[in-house]
Amino acid sequence: MTDPRTDRELLVASRVDPGAFEELYRRHVGATIRFAARRADRPGDVVDLVAAVWLEVVASLNRYEPRRGDALPWILGIAANLCAVERRRRGREHEVVRRLGGRRVLDEDDYERLESVIDAAGVAPALRQGLRELPPSEREVAELVFLDGLTPSEAADALGIRSPAVRMRLARARRKLRAVAEESAGSEKFVREVSW
Repeated sequence: MTDPRTDRELLVASRVDPGAFEELYRRHVGATIRFAARRADRPGDVVDLVAAVWLEVVASLNRYEPRRGDALPWILGIAANLCAVERRRRGREHEVVRRLGGRRVLDEDDYERLESVIDAAGVAPALRQGLRELPPSEREVAELVFLDGLTPSEAADALGIRSPAVRMRLARARRKLRAVAEESAGSEKFVREVSW
């Protein structure tokens, strides 16, 4: 039997009721896996990110305020924050390796093989690359809206920014991604099939 409580009710009840947390997890683990799969370089990274997100959800239960929004945008906001922290860490690591003259562990062939194995979101390669090349602020908004299905106002809540900023970043991301799609092979059909 499915728990009749709303996500907000489950999130608040999870502070004291493990059953409520279990139901919340069942409802939204798929969304967190999809979120992680679109951002991971290796399958193990997906598992690590999903685990980290749900551990942070448990640790943050007392900070959730039901009046600020639904559970899923809050959970995906946690995921987005964890991804941003990891990107910054990798950037610092890459800079240290570059300065020390180190060489990458993986070569270009390895990256291509990983991309073909992980294509978790089923996003066309050109758009996926286009998403990667967006500035981080635009990429976060585009992923939350286009890939995770949040509304712009839910994305604003998840990222802790104002709705006008989200709309502006979303418009810029949409324009850049549309240009990428138009440059792809069979671009006219591709652009028509992509829902923006």
